[in-house]
Amino acid sequence: MPKPPSSIKKPARFKEVFKEAQKVFADKATLLYSQAKTLEIGVTISKKQGGAVRRNRSRRLVREFFRLNQETIKPAEIVIVLRRPLPENYIETSQIMLKLLRKAGLVK
Repeated sequence: MPKPPSSIKKPARFKEVFKEAQKVFADKATLLYSQAKTLEIGVTISKKQGGAVRRNRSRRLVREFFRLNQETIKPAEIVIVLRRPLPENYIETSQIMLKLLRKAGLVK
């Protein structure tokens, strides 16, 4: 089982990425990224997007996508801002994430 990529958890780290990041937009999410030596992932979603169970499900789906596909993603600090809850299934979520990564040029 692949080891998951590092997580961005502290608010100060999120602010660093927000400050220096380039942005790519999709209908349900925004991807902010900056170059780094390793892959680091942070996921954020507003409380307006549903209850804790739904928000956490969306976060888990995004993290699982990055865990399974980390070999094909270039090293970067990535923050995903979910503007709407993601679909409940992994396939649709992975299509949205792949679209964002291709727009950003982060796919190997």
